[in-house]
Amino acid sequence: MTERTVEIARRLIEEHNLLPNDAMILASCIQYGIKRIATFDSDFKKVPNIETLP
Repeated sequence: MTERTVEIARRLIEEHNLLPNDAMILASCIQYGIKRIATFDSDFKKVPNIETLP
C-alpha cells in the first residue's frame, strides 16, 4: 500500500460511498491497471471502468 493508493481510496469513498476495505481494493486495481475483478459484492458496481465477474 502506498500513499497514492490511500489517496485514490479516499476519493472513491467520497465519490461512491464505499466502505474503506472496498475502496482500498479498488484503489489497488486502479493503480495496477486491473479492469476486472471477481466478486459478489455489488458495491464494486458503483465504480465505472471496473468490470465485476461473474
